Amino acid sequence: MGLDITLSAKPWYEKLPPLTEKINDENLEMFFRMMYERQEIWYRTRLLKEKYVSKDEILRDNKFTNVYRELDRSSQFLISQIIMDESLDKRDLVWKIMLYKIFNSPETFQKVQIPSYRDYDKDDFKNEIDHYQKVYGNAFTTAYMINTTICKGDRRHLCYCNIHIPHLHKSIDSVISRIGISQKVGDVNILIKHLKTLHSVSDFMAHEFYQDFTYVERYSDMDLINWDQNDYTNVGPGASLGLRLIFPSSQTIQLQESRLRYLREISVEMFRTLKLDFKYLYWDKVAKEYFTSPEGELSLHQIEMSLCEFQKYWKMQIGEGKQRSKYKFDGKKDYSFYLY
Repeated sequence: MGLDITLSAKPWYEKLPPLTEKINDENLEMFFRMMYERQEIWYRTRLLKEKYVSKDEILRDNKFTNVYRELDRSSQFLISQIIMDESLDKRDLVWKIMLYKIFNSPETFQKVQIPSYRDYDKDDFKNEIDHYQKVYGNAFTTAYMINTTICKGDRRHLCYCNIHIPHLHKSIDSVISRIGISQKVGDVNILIKHLKTLHSVSDFMAHEFYQDFTYVERYSDMDLINWDQNDYTNVGPGASLGLRLIFPSSQTIQLQESRLRYLREISVEMFRTLKLDFKYLYWDKVAKEYFTSPEGELSLHQIEMSLCEFQKYWKMQIGEGKQRSKYKFDGKKDYSFYLY
């Protein structure tokens, strides 16, 4: 019951469903309706280029992560500028994926060139990032913060450039080795445990690296990893709260993981029951375009990530939660790297 002890100080805590309730049907339905409408917004505005105005005021006016993580700006940059770069060998590919994910900012690497594994120089890279910080501002994503406890008192970008990134550079071969070992013995946790031995890599960042690795087979001809988004996911705090809203009595990690898989299993039937024409996403390697289909399935990771967005959505439904960025395609940022 540790989850609810932690949440009890929050102003919205008393509005959560009672712990005695096995399943909250209202929230279950709301979850799938939210997923459908979020995907519909992407489909209409990005793929069809329509001026679509959602009837859901929360999704219409506020920015939420896509149901498919790879459709977000940071992942689109990673895919188009790194993963689809046919000139990269395996070492360079893994190095650039992981280095980019530490910053997770397209704006940063539109100004700063991502060095190859061979050409990386600690001081040169630090100077470029330091210049970016002084001229353009924060070089890191605002979506999450990676801890810098290893060098308290130092500025975040200097901490990473002086300690974490050099350590990552030295660790790339061991990461590639663990990818091979984990697949040889059929245990994805070997890779995940190794990723968490790297500086400042916790459950969250190990999960982020893993998800990016799964894009390689989909978007390139490189043979990197055979695991996919159904083989591993991490139930983070946000997804845990999303599950708490739908399955109030499922408080342990083991139960929440099983409920996460259950939501994936029933997703096709739920969309059908609610008469929602969900647009399943497909990437055509030959055409290098996204297509949608009324038939398909969501991955475990897509359910987990949507649960995290769902709890934010629910808080806004009840008038709680922090102010979110507004959803708009204003043409002011450089979207040239988008694949759709």
